[in-house]
Amino acid sequence: MMSHSKNCNGPFCPDSQQPRVCTAATDQLNLGVAIIDQDGCIVFWNQWLQRKSGLQCTEESNTKLLEAFPELRGGRLEQAVNDALKHGLPSLLSQSLNKAPLPLYDDLADRSQRIQQAIHVTPLEFQPGARFCLIQVNDVSIAVKKERLLREQAEILRGLAFIDSLTGVANRRRMDEYLSDEFRRAARNNSPLSVIMLDVDFFKQFNDTYGHQDGDFCLKRIANAIKACLNRPADLVARYGGEEFAIILPDTAFGGAMKLAEEIRKHVENLAIPHSASPQAPHVTLSLGVSNAQAYTGISDRTLLAQADEALYQAKQQGRNRVVLFEQKA
Repeated sequence: MMSHSKNCNGPFCPDSQQPRVCTAATDQLNLGVAIIDQDGCIVFWNQWLQRKSGLQCTEESNTKLLEAFPELRGGRLEQAVNDALKHGLPSLLSQSLNKAPLPLYDDLADRSQRIQQAIHVTPLEFQPGARFCLIQVNDVSIAVKKERLLREQAEILRGLAFIDSLTGVANRRRMDEYLSDEFRRAARNNSPLSVIMLDVDFFKQFNDTYGHQDGDFCLKRIANAIKACLNRPADLVARYGGEEFAIILPDTAFGGAMKLAEEIRKHVENLAIPHSASPQAPHVTLSLGVSNAQAYTGISDRTLLAQADEALYQAKQQGRNRVVLFEQKA
């Protein structure tokens, strides 16, 4: 690949077959191999690097690395080369922190995506006072893609672990975690936090009358109706269990929570899902309980949830198909 003059006195002098054998061997490698001299010139640049960079250079061309690739100035690779040449220090540039320092491409006609690189920089000293550095470039694009795919799959699985498989809303586990986080945040900021607990009225009778398949479909429609009423990304609806749902409302005072609860109640009632077995109405209705925290002394996230559940119980006791706000008894 490289031509050499017969009067060469450097480490690549072709007075023997050894340099040509080494060149042929490195050109067979499926990685980039370059050698930089103490003046920053490229004295060896194997065929893999030629194919991936489009740069053709020989020892006699006196091509400086930073002139061929000016974008390396001030970067981690320039520092690694300087450390090797001046101080004899090796370096490893991992793909996680230095994804693609060299402009290398699988297809030089399409330079939209660089090869992801792991680069080793190693100091070399062929003779006293003549220091070089070896740069090895590994294409880790496939490994990076696999790692990214695994991370994405892990995120998907983590998301599925927090989703109720029937309704598609958050599950009890996610609700517990979210309520705990939001309660701590509200306590730090002294901001209001509200919880709504709701239950489908006479849902057992609905299942007994229409069957579990229709019961599941009813819960899906109710979950979608609740989601349609939530306007903020921070608001979370979760299936608490069976036909019971919980809604966490950060930065929401009791007035706003009561208004939203009534909106949800009316929205589900307007769906007019038939419920002939209900003694309350000929269609599916909801009972809802609301709790709110404005101050956080002597209260916990579990207390707030229990208060919403107590208000829900009161709504049922008072005739169902209504919203009740928890009020602390004197």
